[in-house]
Amino acid sequence: MDDIWKLGVVLKSVKHLPRTDDEVDRDVYAQLSIGDSQVFRTKSRPDTFDAAWKDEFEFHVPCHDAGVEEESDTISEDNVLTIEFFNSESNREPEYIGSVIVNLRDLWNGENTDETLEKYFHLRNMRANEICEVQGHDQKTSTLCLSFKHLGNSCFPCPKILSFLLEQVPTKDLRL
Repeated sequence: MDDIWKLGVVLKSVKHLPRTDDEVDRDVYAQLSIGDSQVFRTKSRPDTFDAAWKDEFEFHVPCHDAGVEEESDTISEDNVLTIEFFNSESNREPEYIGSVIVNLRDLWNGENTDETLEKYFHLRNMRANEICEVQGHDQKTSTLCLSFKHLGNSCFPCPKILSFLLEQVPTKDLRL
């Protein structure tokens, strides 16, 4: 069975949002998810092209066995964070604005997981026939700012983290 690690995500801001179909009643919100079981929604931010939240979310992410090879072009849905932005319109279905998809396995790239990472992503229209970047009202690309923090493991350390920790300990200090 895979071990679980906790990931803290702070949705900081999104800038250069596009105009929507209903400019009178524009209330932007985000939905963050990993798979179908971990779904969170922010509060709406009214009448803005540059929304700020600073909302914090905690996800539980499976840490897959280091010995199990996955194909490089295959990403498990439980290792993908999806952030979708919507315009919440009264009396209508929310209007999709754009998405960001983050492969969680690539966040730290084997670097120190104690560091908080701040990363920027361009919003993309994943629902169009051709995936493209979302252009804001000011013709700039819509950009999302997120920060990530490794909050520890729920069980035992996953093999990748355990091997990193063992590399940091001099072998003469190990007493078996």
